[in-house]
Amino acid sequence: MSKVIFYTYACNAEKTIARTIESVIAQTCENWLYYCVDNASNDKTGDIIREYAKKDSRIIPLANKQNNVVDDDTRWSTICEKLNDDDCFCVIDADDWYEPRFMEKTLDMINETNADYVACGSNIVNEENRIEQKRTSDESFILEKEELGIRFSETWVLLYATIWAKLFRASVLKSANLLFKGINHGTDDTLFMLTVATQSKKIAFCNDTLHNYFIHSKSATSTVTAKTVPPKQLDYDILYYEKIKALLDYSGTIPKNVDAHAKLIFLNSIDITINKIINIIENTDEKAVRLLEIFSNETLYVILNELSSSNLFDEEKKKIYIKASDVILSKKEFRSTENLETVSNILSVIKIIPEKFEGWSNTEIFELMAKTRKKSESYTLNQQLDAQIISAASQQIFLNGLKAQFLVFFQEIAAAVLNEEFAAALELIVTIIEEETEIPTGLGDELILLGLNLSAELDKAEYFIFLKKVQISFLINSGKKAQAASELSDILAVIPQLADDPDFAEMGNRLS
Repeated sequence: MSKVIFYTYACNAEKTIARTIESVIAQTCENWLYYCVDNASNDKTGDIIREYAKKDSRIIPLANKQNNVVDDDTRWSTICEKLNDDDCFCVIDADDWYEPRFMEKTLDMINETNADYVACGSNIVNEENRIEQKRTSDESFILEKEELGIRFSETWVLLYATIWAKLFRASVLKSANLLFKGINHGTDDTLFMLTVATQSKKIAFCNDTLHNYFIHSKSATSTVTAKTVPPKQLDYDILYYEKIKALLDYSGTIPKNVDAHAKLIFLNSIDITINKIINIIENTDEKAVRLLEIFSNETLYVILNELSSSNLFDEEKKKIYIKASDVILSKKEFRSTENLETVSNILSVIKIIPEKFEGWSNTEIFELMAKTRKKSESYTLNQQLDAQIISAASQQIFLNGLKAQFLVFFQEIAAAVLNEEFAAALELIVTIIEEETEIPTGLGDELILLGLNLSAELDKAEYFIFLKKVQISFLINSGKKAQAASELSDILAVIPQLADDPDFAEMGNRLS
């Protein structure tokens, strides 16, 4: 006959661990063992576990010497390796409890259906012992491998999101060959479940609520209690998404709505990470670096691009990215060209821009808006960007009156002018003209005029004459002979000796 192994990982749970242990003792089936691990508690948790173990030999007390440093002999994976393939294994948190018929019903179902694991319904119970929510379905069901992808969205929370409220065959745990050596709260559970699911040929769900999940103010999953954000948290989020994709690929059928839901789950995990970085990390520089790492991730950019126009990507999600952008760019040293480029990638796909630019220079505002405008395909966003671009550029007299299209196309030149690097801007203009760079229709004459104004400001006669020749030739070629003749007359009136210049003479002949 199969035996069931219960496993609890407890730290400072003196107020709840007795109820948890009692719920295992109260099971209507008696063929079980219970490994109860004291995770270096500094309260009476260990004492309580040992007292119960003295009364019931099926309770096996274990202990770690240091909190969250799991000893080999207390790992659930070590325990599972010693089990027979037809034995079963389940986890119960130190503040949760199972109903008396949990083992009976899930064991019957796993044997009757030959499922690799069975999940059951859960009550979400608050500190007043009031049920806030029931997590279950209208009916019990069995999913073959091919159905896992098709029904992923409706079964995500019930089958994969958590490790509790599940009874596993030892064989599927062994075949999963998991990398996890311990089970932690949070998304570690989910990675574990997704890995096991890809090794499962059949999964069953019992819609009886046989598990009670206790939430309280210090719950690891109800509030943010960590004081740090792991350095590899982004890698972890990406692995999370890859595990979901692996499950869907394993199933073989991925409907479009399921694919979108999988990507939304990834975005939700990124949202949590961003909020943790913003709220937990105190050093502003470290915050900015960590958020830039997220914004630079290609997977995130691609998924945002796909979902940003759907109703799945709501205004609250957009605000998270705007808040992160504000943090990244809050300090001047982080407003480099490269960082502005990275942030503009995200802004262009979420279709929203920051509203406040306290402490920003006009150049920095202009560059962020221009970089975003180059990538944006949203008409509404482009209207907002154009207004911001023109507003920033108009603070410099040489750019006043120029259209957004010109300012964006010649972004580097405009930025140089805003920084009053007139000589550098002029060199860029001359290089573009000399190299005969292709320029959109209608922008060439504005570029030449800007160059003329800058060369006059810098008293660069050589450049002024060169650009004047280009201007007059451009007007002639455009069929604007009257304007060309007027420009030629004006320059010769100011500098009469240019009448002997072969280029001006040739243009005069073309106009005669």
